[in-house]
Order: sequence, then C-alpha cells, then structure tokens
Amino acid sequence: MGSKGIENGRDNLRAVACPGQAGEISQGSDSMNEAVKTTLIPSEAMMESLCCALLREEKPHWPYGSDQAAVDRMVGQLLFHGTDALVFEKLLLLQDCPELLRTKLREHALARAAWELRERNLLRTALTALAKAGVDALLYKGAALAYSLYHNPVTRTRSDSDVLVPEQQLAKAIKVLQSLGYRQCSADDEMIFYKLYFTHVSQDGNSHHIDLHWRLNNSIALAGVFSFKELDSRAHTLPALAPVAKTISNVDALLIACLHRGVHQQSVYTVNESTRYTGDRLIWLYDIDLLARLCPVDEWQQFCQLARAKGLTSICKEGLLLAQRLFNTPLPADWQAAFASDQQALPDRYLAAGPLLRLWLDLLASRGVSSKLAYCAHVLFPSAAYMRRKYAAASIKWLPWLYVRRALAGLGLRMHQGRR
Repeated sequence: MGSKGIENGRDNLRAVACPGQAGEISQGSDSMNEAVKTTLIPSEAMMESLCCALLREEKPHWPYGSDQAAVDRMVGQLLFHGTDALVFEKLLLLQDCPELLRTKLREHALARAAWELRERNLLRTALTALAKAGVDALLYKGAALAYSLYHNPVTRTRSDSDVLVPEQQLAKAIKVLQSLGYRQCSADDEMIFYKLYFTHVSQDGNSHHIDLHWRLNNSIALAGVFSFKELDSRAHTLPALAPVAKTISNVDALLIACLHRGVHQQSVYTVNESTRYTGDRLIWLYDIDLLARLCPVDEWQQFCQLARAKGLTSICKEGLLLAQRLFNTPLPADWQAAFASDQQALPDRYLAAGPLLRLWLDLLASRGVSSKLAYCAHVLFPSAAYMRRKYAAASIKWLPWLYVRRALAGLGLRMHQGRR
C-alpha cells in the first residue's frame, strides 16, 4: 500500500474501523422489528465490524434475527479471519445472539480444541527430537504466539507451525522430522523459497503441518532481513509448550507480524477454498494489537530502532495504525516521529509494490544465472507435486488443466483486486 497506507485501505476494513460509516454494527435499538432485520444484507464489512466489536469486548447487537444465511456468512467470515475461536469465547457479549450461531461456533471450537491437543503433543515431540539431534530451532508466528501471547492456545487458530533452523543444520532437521513420521510434501524446486512443507497424519485422521524454514521469509528479496543468529540472540524459552522450546523476542515478533501482513497484501492466502490477496486477516492484526500492548518503553525504543534498521518503518506504521483503529491499540504518543524517514528502504518498497514488481525484485535478488532460471521456472510452471497439493480437492486433476486453472484464478483475483 506504500505511501497511500491506511488512508486508501481496503473498503471492508475501512468500514470496520471508521465509526458512522454505512454498514457499521453498533448496539442498535431494541425497537428494531423483524421486518427490518430480514431486509438487512450482511456484507463482509458488517460482519467484520461485528467481529471487531466483540474482540474489543463491547456489546454489539445481532441485527439479523435467526436468518441462517446471515449466520453462515458470519461463520464463513470468522473462519477466514481466523477469529472463530476468539469470538466463540465472547458470544455472551453479543446481544440477541441466535442459537444457530452459538451451535456452529461451538462445533468449530471443539474441533479446534481436539486438533490443538494433538498438535501440541506432536510439536513437543518434534522440538525435543530436534534439540536432542543438536538442531537449533526457533518457533515463530502462529504456533509461537499461541503459547506465548494467548491465554488459550486454541484461540490462536492456524494451519501449521513455522520452525526456523540454521541453513547448515537443514539436512539434519529433515531427517529428524522424517524419523517422526512427517512426510515432505514440497518438491525440491520449492527450496528456492527457503522452506519445506511437512505433514503428519495423526491417529484421529487430522493433518498436522510443519513449515521448516532456513530463512525467515519466502521472498528472495526479503529473506535476508533477519538472520537466524540475530533472532536467536534475542530468543527466549517457551515453557508453556515444552522445556526445550524457544521462540523469538516480543519485539522481533511484532516486527515479523507487521512484515507478514505486508507480504500477504500481494501474496495469495486460502482458507476453506476462500482465496484472497490480503494481509488484513483480523487474527494477524489482533496479533499486532496484543504484541504492541506488551511492549514497555524500552522495547518500543528497540522496536523503532530495528524497524528503521530493517527498512520496515512504512509497513510497521500501517499495521499499527490499522490495529489501533480496529482494536484501540494503545501506542506511545511520539511513536510515529521515531519512524520518520526521508527515503523508503528496499523492504518497504518491495512490500508496497504490485505483484509484477515484486516478481522482478525477487528475480534481481536471486544470485547467479542458475538461481534466476530456477526462480522463473517455478513461477511460470511449478512442480507437479506443488500443483497436485495446491489443488488436492479439485474434481479434475489433469495436470495441464490445473496449470490453466491456476493462471485463470490468478488473473481473476488480480482483476478483482484492481477494481477494489
């Protein structure tokens, strides 16, 4: 989003964040009759506004009666934004909450709790085995935040666990995960993005995934912004998960949360077959809110210094401002002045760029002719293993058709994004 930043943000979240605009959900009037309720059209912005009000621990009003379509739309929005478990815990605040909504969210919460129990055991086992094998591992993003930031890890929904290891220990880490029953699902040509994807199918039939990284970010242009050694020097233990578990500092976690949001402004994200190019999932912004609330004065100073040094001032400013507008995040009075800069650094330029410019910057950042050719090959024609994993639920699995489908889907999403 660059210099336009929050001022020209996406329509949905602008409607969520700004009081008084059409579509905002407030506590409403008790005199609202059923006829009015049935004529309301539940837009994405209205659903997101309702979700944010609950996360702010307000007492909003449900204006749709027992309309099943509205309930289904709300559940779908919460699942995409990863806030279904959080909102379920706060449903007592929702005035006139329909029983159907309560029932559906309870079902999802129970499923997530069962998944979390198995995920915690598998992750403990994996981290312990990596430590015994002499592999230094750092847990970060969703799984780490679930056990360091959230009062109940079930409420920090996620689909995988991100583990960062030193590149020289990668081969050993792969052997450890394979010995524990994890199957490598990513093809070797995907290693240009500095991660491998592993899956473990548990006894109850659920899948559990580990993204094994040796660089922090999948983007070639951003991969060197943080090194393992630097992050490890500020790391702390994560006893709520396992005695050997380690995660990055809260300051680094806040920087990376802002960076992660920026990457997904142009990087596709899919939840339950709902695919979008957006970094503004509410669970990611809620992470930013919670992390910002934990920062004492000295850590704010460190955060601002690191943001300038890493060239991430613009994207950090955007994320913090949006979190503040959605969740009333308390921020120091002079924090924006600390971000003042005359020139935008490469990471911020990359995150503000469109998809084609990002591809070009990643290509330029690739070292050597062979690396550049490998990058082009993967972007244009990903491996068969990648395509079949991406479209595992497709009714037609003929590989050429999958490539056509990928191209058409990408074109459609870009055109839709350009119209917003």
